[in-house]
Order: sequence, then C-alpha cells, then structure tokens
Amino acid sequence: MLDDPELAKEILKSWDTESWTGLTADEQDLMSSKNGLPLWRILHQFPKEIKGIIGYWARQMLEGMSHLTDDAYPPKFKQHDGIQILGDYQDYHQYCYIVAGTVGNLATDLAILHYNLSKSVADPLLRYSQACGQGCRKPTSSRISVKMYPGEFVTCPTNG
Repeated sequence: MLDDPELAKEILKSWDTESWTGLTADEQDLMSSKNGLPLWRILHQFPKEIKGIIGYWARQMLEGMSHLTDDAYPPKFKQHDGIQILGDYQDYHQYCYIVAGTVGNLATDLAILHYNLSKSVADPLLRYSQACGQGCRKPTSSRISVKMYPGEFVTCPTNG
C-alpha cells in the first residue's frame, strides 16, 4: 500500500465493515476508506528509503501479530479467571517486542537515516532501539498486572 495508495482504497473499503473493538473513534476513522486513504496518499509521497524502513518494520509487527492466536508461535497465553493473559515473563517480553520493540526499531532507523548518523553513533542506538520501544509499553502493562493479578503478566488496553 506504500507503493500504490490506490490499493489501500479497496483494503480500507473492506475494513469499513469491521467493528474495530478497542479503538478510539479517531483510530476507527483512520481505518475507514473515507479518512484512511488521504493518509496513505501522504505516505506514498515519502522518499523511497523512508517507505522501505516503514514497510519493513510494519511487516515485522504484522507478522508477529498474525501469530498471536497461533499456539505454534510465541508468545504463549493462558486463561486466568476467564481472561487471557501472557504465560510468563518471556512471553511478556516477546509480546512487547511485537507491539512496541518493532516501533523502537522503526524510529531508530528513521532517525539514523534522517540525521545521517555515523556507524559509531548509530550502533549504540540500534543496540538499544528494541528496549526503548518495549520500555514504553511495559510500564503500562506491568501496572495493570500488579493491580489485577500479582505475579501474572497481563496485557490490556488503557488510557494512560
């Protein structure tokens, strides 16, 4: 869709029928054919290198998310009082990589490109990029876990 925003038109049209439970009204609007297509047209105008970075990390995130309901792939989930929770800390870590570590990698790659950073500056940033993204996600999940299920790893949406 980054290479041809008109492909987004059909995909977004099919998404118009989705309920998008858990998204805000603004997030739902961006997923619609009416309001989402202008965004894809803007993204299409980005330079090739930027689209390549965005495309690569978006695919990594989507691939990871596509496996969340497949028991053959980590992370593993278990049921606790009728709520699906992450199985253990390693599962929690893997989940945070999928939903946030990839964003840390994306932001780091874009910063390196934008500022034309040397290898000596870029290497430490790349080393910690996943931790940065995951670190932004984990405090929210951890706070919920401690309040609801001490000793368990829970992830659920919050407003801050």
